[in-house]
Amino acid sequence: MEIQISTPGQETLYEVRVMRLSDYTLERIFQKNLLFLLPFYIFTHEKYFAEYEKDDVKLKTLKEEYRNIARRLDELVEQGRINTFMCKTLMQMSIKVAENVAIKYDKIMKGVKEIMGGRILEYEAKTILREGVNQTLVQVIDSLVKNLGLSLEEVCRAADTPVEEYQRAKEILARK
Repeated sequence: MEIQISTPGQETLYEVRVMRLSDYTLERIFQKNLLFLLPFYIFTHEKYFAEYEKDDVKLKTLKEEYRNIARRLDELVEQGRINTFMCKTLMQMSIKVAENVAIKYDKIMKGVKEIMGGRILEYEAKTILREGVNQTLVQVIDSLVKNLGLSLEEVCRAADTPVEEYQRAKEILARK
């Protein structure tokens, strides 16, 4: 495309390369690693919104497409090709764009939000961190109970930690 800029006494034409989202299938977006296009993918469906809103079968097809996107993003995280932050950001941006583009279409907004936002991502580093926190909590409280001769309740109260949280952490570690 060309952009023409006119100023007093001068006119300049600039050539600008344009990407048309309609030229990119989901397969091509993932193949070429153009993940930044994913939040805007909803625009490829915009002309069908009224149909999706009235026809649950067509809406189901749209939702399946978004399930596919979410699944593929999860696979990229598992493969280490993107991090969890990037994955979650793409999902949240997809929700934001859908909310604004499909503002008059409740079923579409709810469908995209349910698929892209209703999931809690679990990954190895998060699991390791949680295990470390549990292990530290149990070790510190056990040590204080043993070395100071205080009751479990007294140590937990002083540590501002509910006894139930300590017990839950201890149970989780026992299963490992």
